[in-house]
Amino acid sequence: MKGLRGSAAKADHGRMNLASLALVCLVTMSFAPVQDKVAPPNPTQAQGRVLEQLQGAWRLRKIEDKQLASQRRQETGYMVVSGSHVALEIHVGYTQDNGLVGQPIFQTGIYASSIDKELNLVLNTLIGSNTDSRFKASAEQVGKQRKYSVDLVGAMLTLRRDDGAQFTFDRLADNVQRYDFYGRKVAEPKQEPVKNP
Repeated sequence: MKGLRGSAAKADHGRMNLASLALVCLVTMSFAPVQDKVAPPNPTQAQGRVLEQLQGAWRLRKIEDKQLASQRRQETGYMVVSGSHVALEIHVGYTQDNGLVGQPIFQTGIYASSIDKELNLVLNTLIGSNTDSRFKASAEQVGKQRKYSVDLVGAMLTLRRDDGAQFTFDRLADNVQRYDFYGRKVAEPKQEPVKNP
């Protein structure tokens, strides 16, 4: 009986030592500095300048892509760069024998944008979808990355992918004639004369 009591006392003492050690560890850890998430590096002046020059609305002028047949091809598209986000929509269709444009293939999405050290435009999908060659639409994987070299001359922007595809855009100025989504001119609304009360 005495032996059992002695073993129980030793076990209790061991548990108390373990609990004391755990308490000391917790107290010590509470004094450790809290580590924040590593902040992304600030863009360099050159990176910031490129992103600043891209701000605004752009209309697609032409696509050069070996994967797309060029004969009878019709294309339209718009890109809006706002802060560090890009909205992009591109439609490509082919004129049929009856003169109508057939079912288009398209890419559309909202992307987080940044400029990398080589001054490429990097787009990461936030939400988007596109069609395949059979016109089947599918959602893009969030975080899918695209990278384009940037060539900006005056009001003309050329984006080039690594595979050689090239997209040329014209800047849309606020004071130019307005166009609808498909590039057709929109009639200016008639303004009623202002009457004094």
